Amino acid sequence: MKKTVGVSFDLSDPMENDLFQFAQRKTGNFGDLVKHLLFAWRYGYLEPDGEWKTSQPDAAQVIRNSGLPFG
Repeated sequence: MKKTVGVSFDLSDPMENDLFQFAQRKTGNFGDLVKHLLFAWRYGYLEPDGEWKTSQPDAAQVIRNSGLPFG
């Protein structure tokens, strides 16, 4: 099952227009970009303020936190 979530950009707002244009130039798949950013944020590679962490989280802890069944 898939869920689609839309993102709207107010093209009359200079900042949102710039973000939209940047995304259009840099990626052919906006959904993948969003998923990669969410992954980085979720698993501790990216802070909520947009700053990248300088140290990597423990790989074993990332796996444990993933919720995937390992047996």
